[in-house]
Amino acid sequence: MNTLNDVKVPDKENIYNFLFDTTVFNRLAEHEDWLILLEKSLRLGFQYYKTVNQDYELDGRGAKTYPENISSKKTFSKDFIEKMKQFDIIKERLQIQCVSSCATLMHNHFILDGTMRLPDDNAEETHMVKSILGFNEKLRKKHPFAQYYDMLTAEAAIVNKCVLVSDDTDLRNLVNEDFPAQAISTQELITLIRSRIEL
Repeated sequence: MNTLNDVKVPDKENIYNFLFDTTVFNRLAEHEDWLILLEKSLRLGFQYYKTVNQDYELDGRGAKTYPENISSKKTFSKDFIEKMKQFDIIKERLQIQCVSSCATLMHNHFILDGTMRLPDDNAEETHMVKSILGFNEKLRKKHPFAQYYDMLTAEAAIVNKCVLVSDDTDLRNLVNEDFPAQAISTQELITLIRSRIEL
């Protein structure tokens, strides 16, 4: 569990701040060579971050585990169970630190552990937040919180001056509509690191 003392404020002057969404952890669990490359990037000043929401999702308590009746349902594939064993190792190897995300009140689902901020309705990221929350109505009917974790992760990336790394194409597009080039895929991050190592 994260507490206020665990929350870091990234150096906003660093152009190599990256915040991972949960899809990135899955990719890294599948690609040891990518993980080794990201470890090397730490020496170049690359810094990696997550929010507390990634911890919940990596533990199998993501927004999509809450169906229409709002009671969490955990069912894990064998593949995911194997990956779960690697997630903490990935966090440790890449020295991934936690940044704050905005607080939200959802039915039977409120986190108050010192890692949350109150949202600012007048902030520059407000339009992006509304776009993400309003996306894919069909999915939201089946999983009422479906876009919440995506929104919280994207908002945290922008507020903390990090580039969001996600393999969710829709999420990247929604972020980049308001903040061009502020959301990239894992493969794009790998390509960037390789280009810096070769310099």
